[in-house]
Amino acid sequence: MKKLQGIAGCIIIAMHIQAQDVIVNLCAFQDTQAVSLDVIEVLNESNGSTMQIHDLPQSSTVYKVNLSQGGLEGMTSESPTISSNQGSIKVLKSDGDYRVFVNLNSSQDIQICGHNLSGQLVFQQNHYAIKGKNIFSVPEFENELIILQVNSKELNRSFKVGRSFIGEFANPLLNHDQSSGRLKSTTSFSYNTGDRVHFTVIKNDIKSRKWMGQPQDEDTIRLAVPKNDRVFDMAQTLSKGAQEHTISYSGVAFYSGCFYASTFYPPGKVADYFGFQYFRDNDQDESGHNTDFLTKAAYHTIHLLDDEQLGVLIDLAEEQDSLIAAYAYARMPIIKAFHRYLDNDLPAGKTQLSKDAVVNASKGVYLIDGELSYGRARAFSTVIKSFTQEQKDYLYALNAIGMQMWTMPEKPKDRGIPPALNTHVMTNASEMFSWFLGSLEADTYFCPERQGTYFGGFFMKDAPAMGNAGYAIDMETTADKGKYMLENILDNSQEQKIRGIYSSVMDDLDSITAVRESVSTELRKFWEQDEIDKQKVLDLSEKYGEYDGNLIYTMADQFVDVARTLTSQQLDTLIWLRELEDFPCKTDTVFLYSKEIEEPVIENTDRFFE
Repeated sequence: MKKLQGIAGCIIIAMHIQAQDVIVNLCAFQDTQAVSLDVIEVLNESNGSTMQIHDLPQSSTVYKVNLSQGGLEGMTSESPTISSNQGSIKVLKSDGDYRVFVNLNSSQDIQICGHNLSGQLVFQQNHYAIKGKNIFSVPEFENELIILQVNSKELNRSFKVGRSFIGEFANPLLNHDQSSGRLKSTTSFSYNTGDRVHFTVIKNDIKSRKWMGQPQDEDTIRLAVPKNDRVFDMAQTLSKGAQEHTISYSGVAFYSGCFYASTFYPPGKVADYFGFQYFRDNDQDESGHNTDFLTKAAYHTIHLLDDEQLGVLIDLAEEQDSLIAAYAYARMPIIKAFHRYLDNDLPAGKTQLSKDAVVNASKGVYLIDGELSYGRARAFSTVIKSFTQEQKDYLYALNAIGMQMWTMPEKPKDRGIPPALNTHVMTNASEMFSWFLGSLEADTYFCPERQGTYFGGFFMKDAPAMGNAGYAIDMETTADKGKYMLENILDNSQEQKIRGIYSSVMDDLDSITAVRESVSTELRKFWEQDEIDKQKVLDLSEKYGEYDGNLIYTMADQFVDVARTLTSQQLDTLIWLRELEDFPCKTDTVFLYSKEIEEPVIENTDRFFE
């Protein structure tokens, strides 16, 4: 853009006019229903310029955004009100007429100039404006786009005016620093065909996620706006209410369940530093706990990858197959010991759990988790660094809408995925999906039930969903059932013991959060470098196991203490609360994650008692 010589005291701006406008159709949704909007925000990634479109018509759910001219097509338009200590300026267009609204703190001369984009003065008006409100009409003009400038002793502002839009226009010579109480310079939006653009929208003060890409003329851009501003984050996870109810829910599962049920463990909870839990808990349609969520995320990713990229995920699944199984088997002795303690099946001369034995076993489990996490981060980063811009934009578009609006791709066929490794590949694809779209905050995040997972809570929650496509798990069931046991089943003494677990493990939960952030930070270094400090990841993982070991020991110890005082009526009520009549316990059978297998030979668990 080039500044030309001023005419009659007005600054003239020359701009290039594009031959063809790029106009996109922008639609926003809540729960898959199209909605009107309050604000549209646009950022041109290519040049850093920005635009906000306010006061949108509430009768519309499709907005035609003219990127080339920086505004909205076919709508009544007005500029933002530009204020300073000396007054305010606003430009309004309605039914083809332009008016300038000036509100001054003192009477003064004012000049209104219009220039076309060739740098020629189209019109000039000189007025005497009184203190207070003034309205001036702008002469008709034939130009497609002009620069309208309003100058007075105290106020100076420029506006870019088009057929159906008005945008603020930056003029560093006339806009002063806000610290002086005057107008602040802003960035005028500009766009050239092929530029990369970001869209976000706002409705009822709630902002959507970001759409990013290179829009073409007549493209339809879809965004989802959450129904509320609730966010599942670490503050919520670590809150007293969330933890007390989740711990209590684990108690319900433990008292009403069995060893078989407690071995169930979702594959996605292993090596979970890739943001998938955050992504599903904060799905914009609140459908993250629908069984289709992982399936859609994985299928979209697999279909997106070329054969070489997919081959990296298949090779990773093959390399980690035995390690993934080892993780599940390493949990079983701990679970067996806890159920022996609950059933009062103690070795002769032993009276209680050994905290040291539980913590040491937990450290071993998390060392395996560290190995898996390191290997996944290395493989995922290899694929991500090979993404084309087209592949990235495909995922960005999915991120801008909720899961209910994602299509369900066909099940991948003829892609070379061994049937025995399908679950691993699906997990890898979905975790890489969320890692690419996520952040350090998302990687660090864990849901309240992520820790202390040795008591059957996942089976009680997930059993009805297994093999049931499209089944939506109630996101409130953990809190509701945990709260019910505390308030309606236990007596006051029992309730206080269960609630007291939270205060006993608060420090461990805080330490786990810090460790997760450190591990996540180290793993994300793979995005910029070929190797990271693997030993650091393993050392941190072992500390993670120590903290979770402290937590599960405390839970088991207090659960069993309360169990010794439960009446038969209380136990019957807990079984009723379990609501799993169609999913009974089984003997000589366990879960290898979500797959039933014959119970393996488990090492002698006497070492867990003292």
